[in-house]
Amino acid sequence: VTLTARIANAGGRNTTGVRLDVLIPNGSYLSADNVWVTVNTPTVAPFFVNNIAAGSTATLLIQWRPLASGEIRAELG
Repeated sequence: VTLTARIANAGGRNTTGVRLDVLIPNGSYLSADNVWVTVNTPTVAPFFVNNIAAGSTATLLIQWRPLASGEIRAELG
């Protein structure tokens, strides 16, 4: 499963240190370090965009291999 997250900076200034926290319910996900991480219980995985210019959008592709049904949730940290 691939989750596409688009983060828009609608403000008038550049942003730095942008982090998206993704709740992975089970299975494996491809970490920001390009390593598959296995989780057996819901786990928050951080993904970083770092900088988004004013008026721009950043895109993150998050890969997940589920072991069971579940729901992925994400929020900016």
